[in-house]
Amino acid sequence: MNTGHTKRVSKSISDALRQTYVFAKASADDLEALVQICELDSLPAKTPLVNEGERATALFVLAKGRLVVKETITPTSELIIARIDPGDVVGEIGFFDGKPASASVRTDEPSQVIRVAHAALSTLFKERPALEVAFYRAIVSTLTQRLRNSNQIIRASLTSAMMPRC
Repeated sequence: MNTGHTKRVSKSISDALRQTYVFAKASADDLEALVQICELDSLPAKTPLVNEGERATALFVLAKGRLVVKETITPTSELIIARIDPGDVVGEIGFFDGKPASASVRTDEPSQVIRVAHAALSTLFKERPALEVAFYRAIVSTLTQRLRNSNQIIRASLTSAMMPRC
């Protein structure tokens, strides 16, 4: 076993997790326990992480690269909903409700992602309730901001659609 490599991977995961809004406030002990249930994947461009309509079984933290979130509009067209930059998390909604994904997520360029299995994260939260509370607070804050942004986009779309035509 290459412990030098293992330590470098663990440090890479730890550093990336520390940069995310969901784990930034985790204690050193909680972060160390979290690293133990993570996998670091180096993926080529166009690799699917989450498929629309399927249940996600993992949470993904983007360490390097870029992700695209897209939704199928028709069998031949897609709408890009978001581009995800390092430090952001995807798969969190599926973690909450266990329902099929409402959008697909794929790498937009060669990327490194940290994969955290939903089951392992749930188990860790039972052992470390403070980590769970911090995680949920961060997710709720993020989802609230996303909802506010969506409301602004809808309002702007409706306002421009309702402008009188001359």
